Amino acid sequence: MACSLHGMQLDPPPDPAAWQRVKDPCDRLRIALCELYPSYRRRRAVYLDMPNFEGVPGLEALWAVQAQQMEGRRRVLAEGWQVADDRRESLIAALGHAIDFWTWRSLTEGQGLDDEKAALLMTEMVEGITR
Repeated sequence: MACSLHGMQLDPPPDPAAWQRVKDPCDRLRIALCELYPSYRRRRAVYLDMPNFEGVPGLEALWAVQAQQMEGRRRVLAEGWQVADDRRESLIAALGHAIDFWTWRSLTEGQGLDDEKAALLMTEMVEGITR
């Protein structure tokens, strides 16, 4: 696990602060996913191994950081969508699903999409909630 964590430090995940400069929320999501999905591909082995280390003493801080990063990404991606109040919860859930490693894995390894097609599909899915 130490080697995996070191590798993630050398190749960190995309920074959501850069996505904030993109005004259109649909474009922002597409750009984010087109950055996230290749990063998931590069770190695939690490992400697949992570569940094996849940509950290991001393790694609680790592899991907390991971959860904070995911919530930060989702928060940035949730900005600017024009959606009815009764659809907001669905939008937030769909964004969380779109940026999840396991969603990427299902779409690429299970359904055979490449990273770009998977990103476009998830962008269209999220956009559909706003209609």
